[in-house]
Amino acid sequence: MAADMDPRLIGLLRASLEFVDALRDIGVTGEIGVLLDRDGGARLTELVEVRGATNARIAGLAFEWPKAVPQRALVANDNAALAVGDESPALR
Repeated sequence: MAADMDPRLIGLLRASLEFVDALRDIGVTGEIGVLLDRDGGARLTELVEVRGATNARIAGLAFEWPKAVPQRALVANDNAALAVGDESPALR
C-alpha cells in the first residue's frame, strides 16, 4: 500500500530520478553508478530490501558499496596458549 511506504524511500526515489534526469540532460549516457561506503550501504539496505547484497538498482542508478568484513577476519589469532617456549603452533 502506498500509505505504508517509508517517506525516506519516496524521497530517495525522487532524488534519484531527478539526479538521473539532470545527468541525461547534460548528455550522460549509459549506466550510472553511485559508490557508497559500507555504512552508507547499510543505511540504504534499511530502506531497500537487498538482503546481504552489495548493490541496489534504484530509478536508473546502480548504488554499490564494499562487502562487509567477515566477523571471523576480525577475531584475534589467539594461539598464545598453545605456544611452546618461543615457538608458536604455526612454527612447529
